Amino acid sequence: MVESHLPPPAKTGRPRADDRTTINAIMFVLITGCRWIDLPARYGSKSSAHRRFQDIQQKGVWKKILKCAITSAHKQNKMNLQKISVDSSSISSKKGGDVIGYDGFKKISGTKLHVAVDGTGLPISICN
Repeated sequence: MVESHLPPPAKTGRPRADDRTTINAIMFVLITGCRWIDLPARYGSKSSAHRRFQDIQQKGVWKKILKCAITSAHKQNKMNLQKISVDSSSISSKKGGDVIGYDGFKKISGTKLHVAVDGTGLPISICN
Protein backbone atom coordinates (compact mmCIF):
# COMPACT_ATOMS: atom_id res chain seq x y z
CA MET A 1 0.00 0.00 0.00
CA VAL A 2 2.79 2.45 0.87
CA GLU A 3 5.03 1.55 -2.05
CA SER A 4 2.58 2.75 -4.70
CA HIS A 5 2.55 6.25 -3.17
CA LEU A 6 6.31 6.75 -2.93
CA PRO A 7 7.96 9.06 -5.47
CA PRO A 8 9.84 7.19 -8.21
CA PRO A 9 13.63 7.03 -7.92
CA ALA A 10 15.71 9.53 -9.89
CA LYS A 11 16.77 8.37 -13.34
CA THR A 12 20.33 9.57 -12.84
CA GLY A 13 22.76 9.64 -9.96
CA ARG A 14 23.43 7.25 -7.14
CA PRO A 15 20.74 4.59 -6.52
CA ARG A 16 18.64 5.45 -3.49
CA ALA A 17 18.48 3.36 -0.35
CA ASP A 18 16.01 0.47 -0.14
CA ASP A 19 12.45 1.82 0.26
CA ARG A 20 11.37 -0.73 2.88
CA THR A 21 14.42 -0.14 5.07
CA THR A 22 14.02 3.62 4.80
CA ILE A 23 10.29 3.56 5.64
CA ASN A 24 11.04 1.24 8.58
CA ALA A 25 13.67 3.75 9.77
CA ILE A 26 11.18 6.62 9.52
CA MET A 27 8.51 4.64 11.36
CA PHE A 28 11.02 3.69 14.08
CA VAL A 29 11.83 7.35 14.74
CA LEU A 30 8.17 8.41 14.64
CA ILE A 31 6.96 5.62 16.94
CA THR A 32 9.79 5.69 19.49
CA GLY A 33 10.36 9.43 19.42
CA CYS A 34 14.12 8.98 19.29
CA ARG A 35 16.40 11.49 17.59
CA TRP A 36 17.52 10.80 14.03
CA ILE A 37 21.10 10.58 15.25
CA ASP A 38 20.10 7.70 17.58
CA LEU A 39 18.65 5.59 14.74
CA PRO A 40 20.02 2.01 14.99
CA ALA A 41 22.51 1.03 12.27
CA ARG A 42 20.22 -1.77 11.00
CA TYR A 43 18.03 0.95 9.44
CA GLY A 44 20.83 2.35 7.29
CA SER A 45 21.94 5.94 7.07
CA LYS A 46 20.18 8.35 9.42
CA SER A 47 20.73 11.23 7.00
CA SER A 48 19.18 9.30 4.10
CA ALA A 49 16.17 8.38 6.23
CA HIS A 50 15.74 11.97 7.43
CA ARG A 51 16.12 13.37 3.91
CA ARG A 52 13.53 10.93 2.54
CA PHE A 53 11.19 11.74 5.44
CA GLN A 54 11.36 15.43 4.58
CA ASP A 55 10.88 14.74 0.87
CA ILE A 56 7.85 12.52 1.52
CA GLN A 57 6.40 15.12 3.90
CA GLN A 58 6.81 18.00 1.44
CA LYS A 59 5.19 16.04 -1.40
CA GLY A 60 2.11 15.18 0.70
CA VAL A 61 2.70 11.43 0.51
CA TRP A 62 1.69 10.82 4.16
CA LYS A 63 -1.75 12.32 3.49
CA LYS A 64 -2.19 10.08 0.44
CA ILE A 65 -1.18 7.00 2.46
CA LEU A 66 -3.61 7.91 5.27
CA LYS A 67 -6.43 8.48 2.76
CA CYS A 68 -5.71 5.11 1.13
CA ALA A 69 -5.69 3.36 4.54
CA ILE A 70 -9.02 4.95 5.48
CA THR A 71 -10.59 3.99 2.14
CA SER A 72 -9.30 0.42 2.42
CA ALA A 73 -10.53 0.03 6.01
CA HIS A 74 -13.93 1.47 5.07
CA LYS A 75 -14.32 -0.97 2.13
CA GLN A 76 -13.43 -3.90 4.42
CA ASN A 77 -15.89 -2.72 7.12
CA LYS A 78 -13.05 -2.33 9.61
CA MET A 79 -13.98 1.24 10.55
CA ASN A 80 -16.33 2.08 13.38
CA LEU A 81 -17.75 5.53 12.67
CA GLN A 82 -20.39 5.20 15.41
CA LYS A 83 -17.79 6.45 17.88
CA ILE A 84 -15.31 9.14 16.94
CA SER A 85 -12.82 10.67 19.35
CA VAL A 86 -11.06 14.00 18.89
CA ASP A 87 -8.08 15.11 20.92
CA SER A 88 -5.39 17.72 20.70
CA SER A 89 -1.91 18.18 22.03
CA SER A 90 0.49 21.10 22.20
CA ILE A 91 3.97 20.61 20.87
CA SER A 92 6.40 23.29 21.99
CA SER A 93 9.15 24.48 19.71
CA LYS A 94 12.59 23.42 20.91
CA LYS A 95 14.36 26.70 20.23
CA GLY A 96 11.78 29.05 21.70
CA GLY A 97 10.17 31.59 19.44
CA ASP A 98 7.09 33.74 19.35
CA VAL A 99 3.92 32.74 21.14
CA ILE A 100 1.69 31.41 18.37
CA GLY A 101 -1.17 29.83 20.26
CA TYR A 102 -2.93 28.97 23.47
CA ASP A 103 -3.39 25.64 25.19
CA GLY A 104 -6.09 26.24 27.74
CA PHE A 105 -4.89 29.43 29.37
CA LYS A 106 -1.19 28.80 28.74
CA LYS A 107 0.60 30.69 25.99
CA ILE A 108 2.66 28.29 23.88
CA SER A 109 5.39 28.74 21.32
CA GLY A 110 5.01 25.83 18.98
CA THR A 111 2.05 24.15 17.37
CA LYS A 112 -1.12 22.40 18.37
CA LEU A 113 -1.90 19.01 16.83
CA HIS A 114 -5.51 17.81 16.41
CA VAL A 115 -6.34 14.15 15.76
CA ALA A 116 -9.67 12.43 15.09
CA VAL A 117 -9.88 8.62 15.36
CA ASP A 118 -12.68 6.13 14.83
CA GLY A 119 -13.89 3.62 17.42
CA THR A 120 -11.03 1.22 16.63
CA GLY A 121 -8.32 3.90 16.93
CA LEU A 122 -7.74 4.36 13.19
CA PRO A 123 -6.77 7.98 12.49
CA ILE A 124 -9.37 9.71 10.33
CA SER A 125 -7.88 13.18 10.30
CA ILE A 126 -4.68 14.80 11.54
CA CYS A 127 -4.11 18.53 11.34
CA ASN A 128 -2.25 21.32 13.10
